[in-house]
Amino acid sequence: MVRHGLAPGTIAAIVKQLARERTGDEHWKRAIILDRLQFDVFRSYWRRARPDFATFFLNSTAHFQHLYWRNMEPEHFKVKPESGEQAVYQDAILYGYEQMDILVGKLLTLAGDDTALIFATALSQQPCLTYEDEGGKTLYRPLDFPAFMKAVGITQQAEAAPVMAEEFHLDFENEDAARGAESVLGGLTFDDAPAVRVKREGASLLCGCQIWKQLEPDATLQTAAGQVVPFFDVFYQIDLIKSGMHHRDGMLWIRKPGQQPSVHDEKVSLTTIAPTILDMYGVEPPASMRDAVLDSGPRPVAA
Repeated sequence: MVRHGLAPGTIAAIVKQLARERTGDEHWKRAIILDRLQFDVFRSYWRRARPDFATFFLNSTAHFQHLYWRNMEPEHFKVKPESGEQAVYQDAILYGYEQMDILVGKLLTLAGDDTALIFATALSQQPCLTYEDEGGKTLYRPLDFPAFMKAVGITQQAEAAPVMAEEFHLDFENEDAARGAESVLGGLTFDDAPAVRVKREGASLLCGCQIWKQLEPDATLQTAAGQVVPFFDVFYQIDLIKSGMHHRDGMLWIRKPGQQPSVHDEKVSLTTIAPTILDMYGVEPPASMRDAVLDSGPRPVAA
């Protein structure tokens, strides 16, 4: 990071975050530290390469929305947050938005007045009320991926990579190994129902625990080979109950050099963005992009 743009302000933020964790319940704010590190790296490469086109992705506020919507609007939920929990998390989503605003300001400064910026969320979120009658949606993830694989009977070697919430990837050396692991995970059950959701694509598996309810400490899994595995020996419960879920309506904002801002109330398809970007650069969108180009004003001048 020192060679790739680590800023003094980020170092100070890390030190401050670790200090706050020792004296209070602010561990959840670590997600913002990752955003700051990502921005430092992006800024470093931007200044070196000065590209005609670049993208920057963050997801911390979505993470806060998934976990802390119940704390932002407890009136929507049957399962109410406890008072101690509420004191810690009630402003978590607001905090996420405030930190995103700071990063948008940094990006505006970095880009200057002669660069077009596009802000697109693709999705937004809404309260997740589907599981309220069951006590809310509880999420579980493997404690240690190699130990989890060994315990459930997967003998093939794989690289594991967490995704979001309960989901994770297992990448194997070849498709046959992935098929074998897929069969093992497909035979893993809890109360005679599949315990893990598995989707294979070539030599890679996208997996996730599909048990959503609160489990007792002595809960067990059953393997296809007839072995019994204590659930909490291989999984841990992600803190708090999921309370936000995706909504198909997102936000789109385009800042063009020399163009006065205006508000557009109509909805547009997400698939209009790619052809619009190509059009801004004078590139004819391919036939596969069937949606019309948005009227985004004059084209920027490429470097």
